[in-house]
Amino acid sequence: MLINYIRTLILYITVVLAMRLMGKKQIGQLQPSEFVIAIMLSELATIPMQDTAIPLLYGILPIFTLMAVEIAVSVLSLKSKKARSILEGDAVIIIKHSVMQINEMKRMRYNIDDVTEELRKAGITDIRQVEYAILETNGTLSIIPKSEYRPISASDIKVNLPDEPFFFTVISDGEFDNQGIDRCGIEKEKILSIIKAKGMKSEKDVFFAAADEKGEVYLQGYKEDEIK
Repeated sequence: MLINYIRTLILYITVVLAMRLMGKKQIGQLQPSEFVIAIMLSELATIPMQDTAIPLLYGILPIFTLMAVEIAVSVLSLKSKKARSILEGDAVIIIKHSVMQINEMKRMRYNIDDVTEELRKAGITDIRQVEYAILETNGTLSIIPKSEYRPISASDIKVNLPDEPFFFTVISDGEFDNQGIDRCGIEKEKILSIIKAKGMKSEKDVFFAAADEKGEVYLQGYKEDEIK
């Protein structure tokens, strides 16, 4: 029984490592080739997991082979537009100037219900408000409203707004987040001095802290009303 747990753990780590090495794009936005790889990885991991008579190496080697193939395909797609077009396809215009492109919809097997569902998700109930709707290579529909239906921006009304600060996590559950500290460029000593100035002894008293590049720090202690 123990060997089953160990084999499962090894295969889990192997698949996670393979997905990480292939990059975040494979996780968040699956292209057709990437979707196939994901299915095959799960199948390859399942077989030696269920049958202990199969050597574990027989499951691990194909996983890393597929990983190598996917990385090679990704590099090829990156360097060659033609290869990218063959492997991933091209974006297709589904709506143009408020008119559904029937031939393109038939070619992509994209029906009216699919279009109207995506429009509703974007908060659009009237197709006349749509300038373009483009079916991306990963299957999502990008909807571009006509100019008169787009949200008003500060530039439209000639208003200059200050840039919004971006806060990075610098303390999480009583421990420093070194990555966040590096990103905002603030010294640990400065964070500690701010913590002490707010009446806390050290980072151990801080549940969450965030800082921006200008040095502004937000602190929250372990009590919900303990916000500094």
